[in-house]
Amino acid sequence: MKISKDNKITKTASTDKTRYMLNGVHLDTEAKQLVSTDGKSLTILKDGDGFEIQEHDKTCTIPSILINEAQKIKGVGSLAELYTIDSDKREITAITNNGEIKGSTLDGPFPNYKQVLPDNDTYSDSFTIAFNPQLLLNIANALGSKGSIKITIKKDNDQDLLLDSPYKITRGTGHHRDNQKSYGILMPLRVN
Repeated sequence: MKISKDNKITKTASTDKTRYMLNGVHLDTEAKQLVSTDGKSLTILKDGDGFEIQEHDKTCTIPSILINEAQKIKGVGSLAELYTIDSDKREITAITNNGEIKGSTLDGPFPNYKQVLPDNDTYSDSFTIAFNPQLLLNIANALGSKGSIKITIKKDNDQDLLLDSPYKITRGTGHHRDNQKSYGILMPLRVN
């Protein structure tokens, strides 16, 4: 995989050591996307949006710390080959202009994130909803949003708002990467 030095996908990965499989970024080669979640928010970056899947890549979960450390190394260009994955040995090598870092993938299955993804229905009336601002900021940073974001709200079959459902967060209009399909998922706070 090639990944941009300023890719922030790890912003929504968990740092809780008791949530082992959420402490990494999942490379889903079948869906051609990177996924990270802390259990409260989730970010999905599509291939071409800050990273490129290579022919030899295999589906795996890469520790966030390995991505973060590799991105800190001087000499990494804007898009560098950072990971070579040997699926038999679970080995990862971050290759940069100034050397390499070795690690291994996280052992075990990544959670089934697809079951919480909302559909694309939207609602354009006004209402009150609250989000944890830090989680919303983490998603905006991971998406590379530099100003506005768009929040998509799910409706049920009767066209009623599902205010306690996951919300889809995308970049606002006018962003230079608008053509990409990357997004985040965030649960709202209860405001009773």
